Amino acid sequence: MNNMKMNGAKRKKENSLRNRIMRLSKKNLLQKILCSRLVDYHQWSLLRFIIRESKKIKRDSKVLDAGAEEVKYKEYFKHCNYVT
Repeated sequence: MNNMKMNGAKRKKENSLRNRIMRLSKKNLLQKILCSRLVDYHQWSLLRFIIRESKKIKRDSKVLDAGAEEVKYKEYFKHCNYVT
């Protein structure tokens, strides 16, 4: 019983984090599907990492996104000097 409560709390926390990430990501339905933890866990965890780390970077810092063809993470670094 106690283990079930822990699993439920963990699942609720993960769902809450997933919902925050989806709200922060672009409103594009295709991107939401591709970033779904069920469809592509790697992309979902990468986006979660980028959002978390972008908040740690100081305003006007230079951020180099090497190999950024689509420049899809620029929106998370609006407070920085984002260079591709």
